[in-house]
Amino acid sequence: MAFCRWSEDCDVYIYASVYGGFTIAGEGHFDTRLETIDELKRLKSLGKKIPQEVIDRLQDEINRGLPEPTWDKEFL
Repeated sequence: MAFCRWSEDCDVYIYASVYGGFTIAGEGHFDTRLETIDELKRLKSLGKKIPQEVIDRLQDEINRGLPEPTWDKEFL
């Protein structure tokens, strides 16, 4: 599932990986939502367009206590 795709409003492609965690294309793989948020904030500070809604959605999922996406919990 993509959280953000390359577009006029977004300079990165972010998705939940089928292998668990999250991938920011061209930047790397992150095991947790918090790691992903930290990387998105870093990229935003460098001038990349990252919609605040993406960060807010990941933070909301943390606040609601959703489990991190993993292969065994999400895809089996």
